[in-house]
Amino acid sequence: MKHHFNHVWVAALAVVFTIAGACSSDRDSCAGRVKELHDLDSIAKGASPTSDTTTVNIYVENSASMQPYVKKANGIWKFQMVLGRIESALDTPRWKTNKIFTTGDTIKGNLKDLKQGAYTEKTSKLDDIILSVMASDADVNILVSDFMFSIGSANDTPQNFMDELQSKITKQIRNKLNATPDYSLVVYRFTSEFEGKLFGYCDANQAVIEQPGAERPFFVWVMGKRDKVALACKEFNEALDNSKWEINKDYQVFAQFRQIDLAANIDRKALNGEHTLCDNATETGKICHIRSIDEVLEGERYGFYVDVDMQGLPLDTAYLSDTSHYSIKDEYKKTCQFKIESIERRPQAYRFTIKAVEDAKDFSKDEGHKLVLTLKRQSAFKEEFNDTTGMVENLKDEAGLKKTWGLKQMTDGITGGFKDETAPAYARIEIFIN
Repeated sequence: MKHHFNHVWVAALAVVFTIAGACSSDRDSCAGRVKELHDLDSIAKGASPTSDTTTVNIYVENSASMQPYVKKANGIWKFQMVLGRIESALDTPRWKTNKIFTTGDTIKGNLKDLKQGAYTEKTSKLDDIILSVMASDADVNILVSDFMFSIGSANDTPQNFMDELQSKITKQIRNKLNATPDYSLVVYRFTSEFEGKLFGYCDANQAVIEQPGAERPFFVWVMGKRDKVALACKEFNEALDNSKWEINKDYQVFAQFRQIDLAANIDRKALNGEHTLCDNATETGKICHIRSIDEVLEGERYGFYVDVDMQGLPLDTAYLSDTSHYSIKDEYKKTCQFKIESIERRPQAYRFTIKAVEDAKDFSKDEGHKLVLTLKRQSAFKEEFNDTTGMVENLKDEAGLKKTWGLKQMTDGITGGFKDETAPAYARIEIFIN
């Protein structure tokens, strides 16, 4: 059996990713005044980096709600391990790293070695902190916090506060994107051992957690220009995966950024047959990769390999290699007669091969086809991780310990900031068969 085709053009179109922010605050009381925030970016500025150096600021929230993540006695907990992984991943000549507490003090020594005394009783207003971090001119900004929001005033209700916070996050991200179109944001959710005061929507609503083995979530935000954020996340992910600790098995990632173009090429080797490639562009915006499919082996399915450079995407190998995160359709037909069979990472840094094969015996070889390969966006964090009340009573039992008040508003604010109806996916690759 032979399949003959003329002119197969491949156009590597756009990929959009977006990631965004959130806010939190610990206060002396529900109606307590929030202390004036330091100019964090001015603290971070040090010696001018070389042209080959990427500047990264690591901000660690050190309010009272963060103390319970630090082990009182000798040894370290997972929160400290993650801080250590972040620091070690960026401890190369490539990075010029500044470490700052959100109270404005420079951090001295290694992050994983910080003791409980470093996490003070000082107040912090995380929505202002986020604004300051986003305004930083560093290439990459990393913010570490439990993101447990505190109500702004005794007259506020928890729901009104969180709704307003969601709007602030969306507005902040849109303003940032107007100034920096390739701005991106990645949110990691970790869990760590926790022992001490647990705060609800304000300091008057609190409890003490002394359960052996109890764990609470905390978050790491990575913000900045997309290519720099992608590089930082890849090094951070590799540091987590290579860790001798079990921290690489229990974290989730939520990423957002605008669409970008991907470099894509059809491999010269076809599956179960032969095809001839074109070397020159024949139409504006389209690259002619396959001139004709010359032969398909008897009884076998024709297929092709698309090599895609995903170096600029702040997503990990596991996500990019999972076929369930992709879809394929034929925009010229009601049904698609191809399927994505596998995605494999190549030895080169973050280059992936997508294998698409014929999935129908009655493949319409004499008609035109427009195959669209799509890399889907990640879902936000699970609903079971979200608390809707802000009451500490709902946070201290077995189910509540894994919850964060206002997590849904935080992620909805992020999604809203990057939302673009014309680019609902992370990536699209269009393949034309005429």
